[in-house]
Amino acid sequence: MFFNFFKRKKRRIDKPIELSKEDLQWNKMWDMWTTAEIESPYLELMDYIGGVNNGGHHCHLDNTYNRTDVKLKEYVDTLLSIIPEPLKSNLETAYKTYMINPDGELGDENSDILDECDTVYYNNEELLNQILRERAKKIEL
Repeated sequence: MFFNFFKRKKRRIDKPIELSKEDLQWNKMWDMWTTAEIESPYLELMDYIGGVNNGGHHCHLDNTYNRTDVKLKEYVDTLLSIIPEPLKSNLETAYKTYMINPDGELGDENSDILDECDTVYYNNEELLNQILRERAKKIEL
């Protein structure tokens, strides 16, 4: 028995994982986002989710503010039209705080406010995913 430990185990060839229809629709929706084929306000919502998850509100708002193809106020207004509370008031707080000095340092107090906005976002992110799941259900494969 002791020497069985040293025996070479046969490799098992697993079958590929088959994705559900919902998973395929979800993946296709994100593919559509990468090519800007998804319509507004879902495009903005997916930008928001990706941006905040990649660097928090400060980084995301800063990156969006510096884009030439997007006006930050219009972007935020579009998001506010689709996201539920408490994320709606949270985004309003983040936007107002960021706009205190979009071209420079925010200071410790305002940075702390944006950190709190990140926490509220992460604690409620599932609400955004629910919106996207509902949209994904409408995608034809």
